[in-house]
Amino acid sequence: MGEKITELLAPLNTSVLQAACVNRVIGRKICVLQKISSTNDVALEWGEREEKEGAVVFAESQTAGRGQFGRSWHSSSRHGIWCSILLRPNFSPRAAAYLTPLATMAVACALHQTIGIRPSLKLPNDLYFLGGKVCGILTEARTGSQFFAVIGIGINVNQEEFPPMLQGIATSLRKETGKLYNRTQVARTVLLEMNRLYDSMGHGFEEIQSLYESWPRYGIPL
Repeated sequence: MGEKITELLAPLNTSVLQAACVNRVIGRKICVLQKISSTNDVALEWGEREEKEGAVVFAESQTAGRGQFGRSWHSSSRHGIWCSILLRPNFSPRAAAYLTPLATMAVACALHQTIGIRPSLKLPNDLYFLGGKVCGILTEARTGSQFFAVIGIGINVNQEEFPPMLQGIATSLRKETGKLYNRTQVARTVLLEMNRLYDSMGHGFEEIQSLYESWPRYGIPL
């Protein structure tokens, strides 16, 4: 039992994540960093340096993780999934509005596949499960000489406690189900779903729009 818990609380396995993304756009480069300010900060720097599309940065912990409207994001070490994805879409910057629903639905589908839960959507970009928020998405774009976008994803996986200011707001998969989860497997499925839905955008936005509009809403009974 002790070995199993140690395995579940182990660092993210870069090799497993990379293997899942062979010949895919998203995940052609994957970096797992131990402690940084924010994964979005790193991915934005990559974008400015003309890093190729599909590069993904994960952090085991963040000192200045952020969400929408500049809100801070609590990122305890090795307990959640904190990552950012660099994209250089070939559609217009106006269509970049679909990138947030893309990531939100990719995470929702991944959690449904790997854990068997169906988190509810709180518009526009948060996923809730039972007692509170388990996932947030932050998309940031640059529209200078080269348009690119960074999608930041934060998923609360194995936390048991949160700071006082987040009590009653944030929760984790562990808090709500009483189980520990393999973060690498969850992250792997998120990357696969991101690739699947991003590929679908080459044929239009219908699949993402349909998923987003039909997904169960937070606070609205089924």
